[in-house]
Amino acid sequence: MSLDSLRSERRSARRAELRQVRSRLPLLTQPFRQPRNPLPPLEILNPAQVEELHLASLHILENTGVQFQDAETLSLWEQAGAQVDHKAQHVRLDRGLVLELVAKAPRSFTWRARNPARNVLIGEVKGDAGCLPAAAARPRRARGRRRLRRPPHPRAGREEPVRVVKRWLYVILPLT
Repeated sequence: MSLDSLRSERRSARRAELRQVRSRLPLLTQPFRQPRNPLPPLEILNPAQVEELHLASLHILENTGVQFQDAETLSLWEQAGAQVDHKAQHVRLDRGLVLELVAKAPRSFTWRARNPARNVLIGEVKGDAGCLPAAAARPRRARGRRRLRRPPHPRAGREEPVRVVKRWLYVILPLT
């Protein structure tokens, strides 16, 4: 038996073992259900503070602006009526434009998944929750720079990013 065929056999055995481990993960064995937050939204700020925060955000959008690195997005903002600097890839949004666009936003929408059975309806109740599609990586410091830590072995830590996404990257949207 050659060294390459031995490595290939070991690799196949490791992959089969990983498939078996992944199939036994508790989160993957539970049936999918529409996530709902039964609790009322937390009111951390009083109405005056919410209004102050709203006015400050409008001030930032109007005077400081937002940077977009996509030419198509810049064109869309320009068509919508925003002040666009294509060279600096910078957009300033007028207060009236922001309020007009927010008024057009739907009261509810469907957050579409690859598997249609796992679509999530957002906005039907006071607080909805769903998993954000984000990559889970653990940064570490190495020689003074931040680098992403890779698992030391193919079997080590493969399931952990999925658990991190499923457990920690939930968003609660208080829509009324």
